Amino acid sequence: MNASFNNPNTAESLPEAANQQDLLQMLVAQMQDAAMLLSLQGDVLQLNGAAVELLGYAQSELESERLHSIILPPYKEIFTYRFEHSSSKNPFVQSALEIDMQAANGEALPLSLSLSLMPIADGFLLANLRDLRSEKAELRKLARLAATDPLTNLANRRTFDERLARAWKMCTSQHYPISVIVLDVDYFKQFNDRYGHIRGDHCLQLIAAAIAQAVPDDSCLAARYGGEEFAVILPATSASTAQKVAGEIRNRIADICMEMEGVEHNVSVSQGIATEVQGQFRTAEALLFAADTAMYRAKLEGRDRINQSF
Repeated sequence: MNASFNNPNTAESLPEAANQQDLLQMLVAQMQDAAMLLSLQGDVLQLNGAAVELLGYAQSELESERLHSIILPPYKEIFTYRFEHSSSKNPFVQSALEIDMQAANGEALPLSLSLSLMPIADGFLLANLRDLRSEKAELRKLARLAATDPLTNLANRRTFDERLARAWKMCTSQHYPISVIVLDVDYFKQFNDRYGHIRGDHCLQLIAAAIAQAVPDDSCLAARYGGEEFAVILPATSASTAQKVAGEIRNRIADICMEMEGVEHNVSVSQGIATEVQGQFRTAEALLFAADTAMYRAKLEGRDRINQSF
């Protein structure tokens, strides 16, 4: 299309400016992908059918608007500035860029937007829009899978370490307490060796669900730390409150029964708690080590108990 408009042999046969715009609008309307025809200053002259379907606006709703009026921050101000300074000598063109655009229903749509110059009459811009919602959803799904232990659906070890580092930094910088609970399933190795991994895995899934139900809110994180060991991060949580959470975990796990040789046995865990309050732990790793040590002490003292690190 551009070559034809720029061909000096056909320049004299081109329609007048108004008819050139009509021709452009006809071509844009026939495009299968979502597209808009704009003035150099960003005025919306046309939405094709795919753009109407994507954004939910009727043509009449955007006729007196500029493209940047429906672009959301942080790119809104950038596009506003660039359109205000766009001219035939310095047109605003843009390669594909990920932005959020406000749809007619108020939804923020993740889109890829590109602007290309259509050199006709005083100049027009073609805005190509590509819907990124499916791609974003797939990336979120992959991120969740990468952050999750596949057996228990709790956070995995890597996610736990990353969240602990962030929670530690936030809490210590604002002088909030932070607590960690480390749990280990009592006699799990013997159970797993005797009754098999399938029943062992089922037991771990039940325990993970009980821990998740006992976690106070979304600021906290429950994770499978490794094997039959679990850990919980409790930001802005005192030692006494962490003790209550551990007690709730213990009570919920006590309701889990596993049949062994025809006899129902209650499951139990040994727990260790450590709390950073006034700088007694220099690092997040030291806090975690203290909770782990308290858990092993609970094992040595008879299991099925909660031990606080001091």
